[in-house]
Amino acid sequence: MLIENSSKYLLKKTRAKSKMFEYDVPIDEHISVESNAIELLLIAIGVIGNTSNELWNLKDAPLNVSEDSKKELEFSSVLF
Repeated sequence: MLIENSSKYLLKKTRAKSKMFEYDVPIDEHISVESNAIELLLIAIGVIGNTSNELWNLKDAPLNVSEDSKKELEFSSVLF
């Protein structure tokens, strides 16, 4: 599973930071976000790629996605 607690925490902080820009909070009052926030984008793209590969390799209909993959895709959808 690509998404772990630290990724979820980093996503929450990143979303909070984006809301501060959205509501024109002065920069000096913004929360700090870790410098590795860009990794969220890479994780989300990896999740989409892994799930796409999983679906591609299924031979029979219906195409079922595992519960872990569903949770990871939900994480990616929140990010995008």
